[in-house]
Amino acid sequence: MPRQVAIEKTINQQLPANSSAIIPILDNSSPEYSGIITKSIQIKDILVFTRMSSLPPVNVPFAKLNDSIVDKNYRTLAIENSSPRKQLNIYLGENGEFKMVGVVNLINYSGYPYRIVNLLAFFSDKFGTTIEDGFSIGLSIEDTGDGLLTSDDLVVVHGSYSMEYLLQDSDLVLPIAISDVALLQQVLTSKADTIHGHSINQIEDLSTSLAAKASTNHSHIINDINDLSTVLNGKANNSHIQEIGTITGLATALSNAATVVYVDGLITVLNNKINAISVTSSTVPNNPFPGQIWHEVSSANQLVEDWIYLNSSWYSLHTYQFDFPSPTSFQGGFNSLFLPLDHRYQYFFTELSTYCDYNGALIDANNYFKVVVWMTSDNTVTIVADTGALPNSEFKTVVPINAAFSPTNKEFVEHRTLKTGNAPGTRIASSLKYRLIRK
Repeated sequence: MPRQVAIEKTINQQLPANSSAIIPILDNSSPEYSGIITKSIQIKDILVFTRMSSLPPVNVPFAKLNDSIVDKNYRTLAIENSSPRKQLNIYLGENGEFKMVGVVNLINYSGYPYRIVNLLAFFSDKFGTTIEDGFSIGLSIEDTGDGLLTSDDLVVVHGSYSMEYLLQDSDLVLPIAISDVALLQQVLTSKADTIHGHSINQIEDLSTSLAAKASTNHSHIINDINDLSTVLNGKANNSHIQEIGTITGLATALSNAATVVYVDGLITVLNNKINAISVTSSTVPNNPFPGQIWHEVSSANQLVEDWIYLNSSWYSLHTYQFDFPSPTSFQGGFNSLFLPLDHRYQYFFTELSTYCDYNGALIDANNYFKVVVWMTSDNTVTIVADTGALPNSEFKTVVPINAAFSPTNKEFVEHRTLKTGNAPGTRIASSLKYRLIRK
């Protein structure tokens, strides 16, 4: 089963003076892990502290009482863009190729020599963001007419992030050679071959034991077995009839018992019990039996679900499926789709059907996509199905599952496409069939 590893890291980087180079602020190097399934960066916060002592002071924008937020922003931008400034550029890079995603004007406001800006807002409107393996964030200073940073200026970016890995459960690479296991070859040499034979004389005392036994084909008569004749004489024949009078006390018991017709409503109840294969109720039937069908209804007598009792559990009578439609053709490292689970039920997943349409050259053993479906939460990942390398172009891959999973109230189903090597662009769609099991 895969396991998750998170490594916490701190950002603490000062931008150099007299330089317009793009400075990466994330350490994206990996520890010596083997069996890495996925890798991502979870950014928690990025703040930049600035002090522009080399610029002349600029008055703080004056806002009127009736100004809207938009009006205030326009006033601020108008002053910043027309005042002496230096420009901080924010980049998002993939494999060393950076693209600009934001700009911050660095101003020396009169009476406010220091300034702190939250850079996370350029990447997410939430409290954090995730970027995939191969991506990085960079910063640079651009000369807009007032020069680059001087030794009197200070721009320090600080924050925190974590490197998150999904790893195979074991670092052991299988198969291994016999010679890699101490003394294994010596032990195997002392053993007999898988297919071998023995003569009777090679097995100690076997000849003596066999001589005392009867032949495989032999017979017995009744008198050969001690007391068998006496025991059989005391038994009734296989086909015989008992009369009431031959059963001690039966006639008396029957004469003192009431008939069924004397018990009010008993015949009706018994007749209904005979045919109680299908039950409609809002509560679980008592004493269910295999094959019994229960139509569960709400307190308003509306159908909730149809169940069948098998293997000591109530299974939904109908088969359902989660559909994971394909997005437009993609070629990135992975693509994920999520679906919520109802933790009030167990899920009996039966099979995963996946369709793959590659857009380009044929794949091989080193260049392909595959699909992994798992139940996941903040701390755990439970694999439901793994297609392995998907065959080329429009073949249907079916992975039998036939296993029950019991989700917690934090777990959901994730359908993730994973890329190995340089597989071409593709469209991948799947359906995950299941039945509900009532907890």
